[in-house]
Amino acid sequence: MCFNHVGISSLILVLAWGLSNFCAGQESAATPEDLFDAARAGDVDRITRILDEGIDVDATTAYGATALMYAAEKGHLEAVKFLVAKGADVNAKDTFYGATPLSWANMSKRKEIAAYLKENGAELPIIRSSSSTKKKEDKADAETAEEEAAAAPEFLPSSPESRLADREVSGVHWPQFRGTGGRGIADGQNPPREWNVGEGKNLLWMTAIDGLGHSCPVIWGDQIFITSAISGKDDHSIKPGLYGSVDSVDDESEHRFMVYCLDKNDGEIVWQRQAAKAIPQVKRHLKSTHANSTVATNGDHVIAFFGSEGLYCYNTGGELLWKKDLGMLDSGWFYDKSYQWGFGSSPVIFEDMVIVQCDIQTNSFVAAYRLSDGSLVWRSEREEIPGWSSPTVVDSPRGPMLLTHATKFARGYSARTGEEIWRLGGHSEIVVPTPFVAHDLIFLASGYRPIQPIVALSLEAEGDVTLDEGETTNEHVVWSQPRGGPYMPSPIVYGDYLYSCNNRGILTCIRATTGQQVYQKRLTEGLEDLNLKQSDIGGTLSMVGSPVAADGHIYFPSENGTVLVVEAGPEFRLVAVNRCGETILTTPAISEGVLYIRGQQHLIALKRQD
Repeated sequence: MCFNHVGISSLILVLAWGLSNFCAGQESAATPEDLFDAARAGDVDRITRILDEGIDVDATTAYGATALMYAAEKGHLEAVKFLVAKGADVNAKDTFYGATPLSWANMSKRKEIAAYLKENGAELPIIRSSSSTKKKEDKADAETAEEEAAAAPEFLPSSPESRLADREVSGVHWPQFRGTGGRGIADGQNPPREWNVGEGKNLLWMTAIDGLGHSCPVIWGDQIFITSAISGKDDHSIKPGLYGSVDSVDDESEHRFMVYCLDKNDGEIVWQRQAAKAIPQVKRHLKSTHANSTVATNGDHVIAFFGSEGLYCYNTGGELLWKKDLGMLDSGWFYDKSYQWGFGSSPVIFEDMVIVQCDIQTNSFVAAYRLSDGSLVWRSEREEIPGWSSPTVVDSPRGPMLLTHATKFARGYSARTGEEIWRLGGHSEIVVPTPFVAHDLIFLASGYRPIQPIVALSLEAEGDVTLDEGETTNEHVVWSQPRGGPYMPSPIVYGDYLYSCNNRGILTCIRATTGQQVYQKRLTEGLEDLNLKQSDIGGTLSMVGSPVAADGHIYFPSENGTVLVVEAGPEFRLVAVNRCGETILTTPAISEGVLYIRGQQHLIALKRQD
């Protein structure tokens, strides 16, 4: 076949046009996320290529973060200089924290970068999430609460109906995170209100648990179940306290993921099983572990969940019935996915299924698996960002309902089919507290500043029940308040009142059915009445574990190893401050008069000896 000169020229032009368009298509493959990744890595060559492909140097994430912010926070001076030279806005503010590149440099102690940014016109804004702002807001909250309490009518102690309802969720079994229904109540069992582990006062036993774990004790009959992750580096360190670091722990050693069964009467380890031995797929936060999810049991099956390392089902004798790989489950920082924090949501058992909530960086979902063999029963995809809230199954007018809480929406699903029944928007990022039902109301709370709502929702809710701007109630929302929701600890409804304790130990008491605030006090305000000082309890309180209640008293665990006991009711009274002798970032369990607390090194059992 022959081509004349014109034909060959035309063919060359066609090929050139195609190649040009192919290259253009290649260029369009670059995304702003590629730029952010390159900035986090400080890869100037890659940043150059991406910008040359047409990506805006001031492209932003969903939270308004820019490449310059990431480079400044990570400490990459050359990348910062290059981005500034390319015209990056040194005073850009993200839309969540209101922080600039200089803010991030200062918070990460990148002095050289901070100085360079200032030389190039950067100014430091006031960041709303700073510790000074928190202190001012806490003070304002307390002052407002005192004024409201002074004007509030007198309340009688909890009604007989409330006490009966609390008794119905109390029992010798504590089958999941916070016990039956996620309520955290064990009335009629008379656990101790005072103890001292170091002195042996009311100490029944304590058993060392190797490794690290924030999973809470779960009880069925005479068996206690708990999990742990043992680092190959023998790393048993976490960093407790009030601080704002988002850093991950750099430990890529092989870990052993363990499940333990203990005799609840004497603390002896009945059996232990290694569920997996692997290098964790996801890093943990400085305050986190690789065994955060609490076990669920129904007396026949024991479900242990290690996030990316899998879902495991044992019988109560320790025989592995099945295991399930759910893929990588990264519940890291919503703002910058390069920071990984581990996984924290706990499973629940309903009828012949185990249900898990997996709100992660991409492809979030909630799913139910058959207890007999681990086969999938149903799965519902969710457009959600990472969170640590655990689901709860409750009875409702529409049948058994699965409650889930998350940033974009709290949702109710049919527990049997996974079909969504209702959704409610307007929550904080990093939702941790677990939803539950009391007084025929669904209680939802979240508290990652500045969004801190508490909502009481009707059990008959259906469809999208999100409040319009400025609303506090609607057809389905019985009451709500925009502030006061806790960040880490789940609130508790006990008797007629809801008790919400924030990370700094400020306790708010609210009338559960109306939302009327009764009081707001610092837990430490009663120290003088007990002849104690702040220094006697290890200094400033930091709260992560959730409160539990029994026989007219509420137990508040603190990270510094003290548990503060408050009398339930409309008047604040601190009854006791008890020392456990080690860090506590978990929620206690109660069974047959014994209070079980998981510390950093031991599982501790406390019982009245008088």
